[in-house]
Amino acid sequence: MVCSGINMAIVSLSSSSILYQNSENTVFLIDIPTSIQEAQGVDSQPCTDRLFSAQPMQKPFSTNEPKSQAAVEKIQQNTVDAELHAYYAQLIREALVEIQSHWQNDWCLTRFTAPMSSGDLDQRSRKRKSGPNDRRSTDSISECDSRISLPSNLMQKMTALTRKSLWRTRWPRPLQHLCQSEGTLLEGPDDPFYAIANTEQTSQDLAVSDKELPGFGHERVYSFQVPPLSTFMLSDIKGFGHLHESVAELERQKHELRRFDIILMDPPWPNASAKRRSGYKLHRTLADMKTTILSLQLDSLLKEQGHVGVWITNKPSLRDSIVGEDGLFGHLELQLVEEWVWIKTTTNGQPITSLDSLWRKPYEILLLGRRMGARQESQFNVKSRVIAGVPDLHSRKPCLKKLMPLLVPDARNYLALELFARHLTSEWWSWGDEVLKFNWKGFWSSSPCEADSSG
Repeated sequence: MVCSGINMAIVSLSSSSILYQNSENTVFLIDIPTSIQEAQGVDSQPCTDRLFSAQPMQKPFSTNEPKSQAAVEKIQQNTVDAELHAYYAQLIREALVEIQSHWQNDWCLTRFTAPMSSGDLDQRSRKRKSGPNDRRSTDSISECDSRISLPSNLMQKMTALTRKSLWRTRWPRPLQHLCQSEGTLLEGPDDPFYAIANTEQTSQDLAVSDKELPGFGHERVYSFQVPPLSTFMLSDIKGFGHLHESVAELERQKHELRRFDIILMDPPWPNASAKRRSGYKLHRTLADMKTTILSLQLDSLLKEQGHVGVWITNKPSLRDSIVGEDGLFGHLELQLVEEWVWIKTTTNGQPITSLDSLWRKPYEILLLGRRMGARQESQFNVKSRVIAGVPDLHSRKPCLKKLMPLLVPDARNYLALELFARHLTSEWWSWGDEVLKFNWKGFWSSSPCEADSSG
């Protein structure tokens, strides 16, 4: 798979999602919706559609900090280690000052937003009371003068239907099953569901009628757009083994070993507030989530010297489950080599909450490990980078495709896999039970006059 790399020293700021980057490639300002938009096209066929987004934050959230010493101590037990936080805070402060000295505009491009219903406005009010990290996506937007909403359980219903031949035999060409001979239909409810590949340089449309979905009593068609040269698998954990089989089939077709240079994941970590949201099924405990990830056998999918990136929240136990003595990286023989800090800012570059807030930290961390065989005993010099960005809807993180040349030796020829994905990425593989969510056409518009824009 050939992927479009970029010259990290020359970026067109007028159209790129990267609004600022320093010469050392350690500080970036990224526009999140645009990063997702760019990932829907390739150099020869760039995506020109606009992604509907949330209103950009103008002012930081105010948080109710704990008053008693007992409350302070309780929160400190469940947030980032004080010494580590001091390091991150210093990195962030220096990065924000640097960006402010070079970037004089708003910290995001013009957002393509839509009028919200009274229900959405009520939800936004509740969100303010709950705090900045309790961000509930409306998953409901306006297009033209009619309101279109994506049912919160649609992805799960579609996942259930992937075990039925009715779903799998309706893929239009050139979308192809990777484990299916040309002209052969998969039949029977127990047939395995394999990855689907768009083999063309252009996006392909996929339409699903909800009358085919269990629990939907009316007929409505939902259209999704599959980016060029992308491969995906809509599946829950039980079906992950078929991804391995799809990779093996591709190896047989290409007569070469196919392993991923990069595997990125944003797992549904146990989170009390997140349980109230629709989306990926959360695991009850951290141990359950760790066991689940280990069961994916990622070591057999990762190339030598390949990278695995894991998004984490600020709980010490969560970080320890990745890089601790018995952590995920150790089991996969990965060495922590980089940490990417996503600092969430307002449109004028302020953190969305105070860096000193005990209740909510305004940043998340991407831990990047590289495969190096047996785990090294000596201390490794971990490189840190800071990515600033104005938050969008819940579960929309910056798409990092444009930053992958920092990790791979050949930026135009690498293989990437995103796990627990919520949108597809051109030229990448994506897996998850919400993998098509933000590729629903209701989240996109090809006509700028169809909605209000804000910035």
